[in-house]
This record gives sequence, C-alpha cells and structure tokens, in this order.
Amino acid sequence: MQLNWFSRLTKRSKKIDLGRARSNHTVEKPVTDNRASRDNVFREATITSQDGHRLRAVVTDLSASGLRIRFYAKQTLSEIVQVRLQGNSSKRFARVVWQRGMDFGLQFLPEDRP
Repeated sequence: MQLNWFSRLTKRSKKIDLGRARSNHTVEKPVTDNRASRDNVFREATITSQDGHRLRAVVTDLSASGLRIRFYAKQTLSEIVQVRLQGNSSKRFARVVWQRGMDFGLQFLPEDRP
C-alpha cells in the first residue's frame, strides 16, 4: 500500500505531550493597532459628494476617527465627502481611505476644514 506524502510525514513525526511542551514563560506582544475603538452600529446616513450629489448609506462601524459605510448599490465617491447621520443635524467632512465593493472606509477630517 502506497501512502501519500502527508501520511508519510505524519507517521514519521514524534508525538509531543503538549502539557510538557508549554513554557513557563509568557511573552506579551506589543499592541500595534493604533485604530480608535469602534462601535458596531446600524444607522442610516446621507453622504454628500463634492459635486453636491447625495447618497443614502448605512453606517456599520463608527469611531472617533472615522466610520465604515455600506451603500445599497455599487457607488463611486469623490475623495472628500460630507457625512450626516440620521437623527443628527451636525455634518462632518471625511476623506475616503479605502473601498471594497459597496463598503467604504472614511476618516473624519478636522472640524475646521473640509
């Protein structure tokens, strides 16, 4: 009977007792994620492009530094957009930082500049 290469490899390997193989030392990995804390939300928003065109979208993630939005159909956006969340009269300018299909990642701009 001929064994495939994976079967031969696993038959030759030694069994390791994981209880004894564990180290008594713990290594802490540095935190490298500099992103702001995000809240999962489901909230409608109006996105206004630089040419004044308004689109409805759903906000799926929201943080102090930006948001993730999803459109109901595939869209293209200008680099800078204005965002207004449903139930909130204030508007913020944001920069489009990524797009995947109908999802966009937007980074809020400082409030004093569009």
